[in-house]
Amino acid sequence: MKRWSKTVLLVACFPMLAANSCEYADTDFVGSSGPTVDVGGDSITVGSADLIHANLLDHRVKVKAVVGNRWSWFVGTAPSDVQVVLLGTNLSDRDGTTLTPDATPVTSWTEEQAIMDAKFVRSAPCVVMATVTNWSPSQRTWLPDLNVWVRSHADVVVEWDAAVTGDPSLVNPDGVHPTEAGKTVFANLVADAVRLCPT
Repeated sequence: MKRWSKTVLLVACFPMLAANSCEYADTDFVGSSGPTVDVGGDSITVGSADLIHANLLDHRVKVKAVVGNRWSWFVGTAPSDVQVVLLGTNLSDRDGTTLTPDATPVTSWTEEQAIMDAKFVRSAPCVVMATVTNWSPSQRTWLPDLNVWVRSHADVVVEWDAAVTGDPSLVNPDGVHPTEAGKTVFANLVADAVRLCPT
């Protein structure tokens, strides 16, 4: 019997970036049994949403990801057994929660950390987060601090930064968005991290 079908809702699809042609992924909890996993993320998660579902067939997985998503837009995840937060690639906006393209980004780690501290709320017994790759010129000086924050707030860490450092071909020339092979590796790492959570 077929246990899973492609139920991820991808909307507003258009040629935007070579790495991601859709800007939004949204599902309810998929699956009839197993621990619940609520995933929030950005364009990297959008590109791997189907693969994350496929790798966690024995879990009930919900994915909500938006291209450009950032900590200042974060509104939390639903109560679940595992909370997965895959953010940090995009700089937060000083004006907080508005999804506007002309918002003013933060310019220091102090500002970014204050937003992350204010926005993060644990909604599950086990929290999974991913480290961020080094791509933004304005972000490079504080990227190590950001990844230290991730490791200190997550129960299980997806070491995406280490994976990309070890194999730069996992991302496109923009240094951010995974290639097809990179999407698979990212989804595998997320699924492996989820399975390390006690449920």
